[in-house]
Amino acid sequence: MVFHLAARPGVRASWSNFAQVSNANIRATQRVLDALSRHPRTRLVFSSSSSVYGQALDYPVSEDRPLSPISPYGVTKAACEALVTAYTSQYGLKASSLRYFTVYGPRQRSDMAFAKWIRSAFLGEPVRVFGDGTAIRDFTYVDDVVAATLLAAGSKSSGHQIYNVAGGSPVSLLEVLELLRELTSREIDVIQEEVAPGDPTRTGGDTSRIEHDLGWKASWALRDGLKAQITWFLEDRQTGI
Repeated sequence: MVFHLAARPGVRASWSNFAQVSNANIRATQRVLDALSRHPRTRLVFSSSSSVYGQALDYPVSEDRPLSPISPYGVTKAACEALVTAYTSQYGLKASSLRYFTVYGPRQRSDMAFAKWIRSAFLGEPVRVFGDGTAIRDFTYVDDVVAATLLAAGSKSSGHQIYNVAGGSPVSLLEVLELLRELTSREIDVIQEEVAPGDPTRTGGDTSRIEHDLGWKASWALRDGLKAQITWFLEDRQTGI
């Protein structure tokens, strides 16, 4: 089996350097698939993104909904999924694409919201929020994402299966900040910035398919996951890693 989780991430960053994003995402995925075409008994697990949905018309969004990405990053992930479908159809590959919804937890990328907000909270700095904070996200803890990814690798299905991997309890950014104040015992000032291009006002994934096919369901509540990420941050600072 092959886990293809490599990509150049970032919705906002994808606007400024599409050449690099498309090369790292689309071309790299095509090369992985090209190599697998000579090994059709190998299963591929591809990390896609909820960004392929863009601004969906209704929530929670199911995998059957039309794709309508509103960022170059989302466009590349949708293109990668199309490539996976083409190669599975042509060469008989077995593949699963997992549409991750806003993954968070220990070791999160430093440019993502929770990582920046936790750091700012303990440094006594204001946090920056795109928009007025009412945007809703379906946050998914990293342990749940790992569990879904491993289950997809063990699937016995043929062809190209696509699954949402979502936490199941969408909340607003304002609610996250209030929870962060409680868990850190810090006063957190907020600086509002303009809504970033490519950011949907809401995300939320229907996980009925992956629950039925693979027996997966998110098990981490946002409070517990955010607490774990805060604990890791504090331990990381003490060890100097």
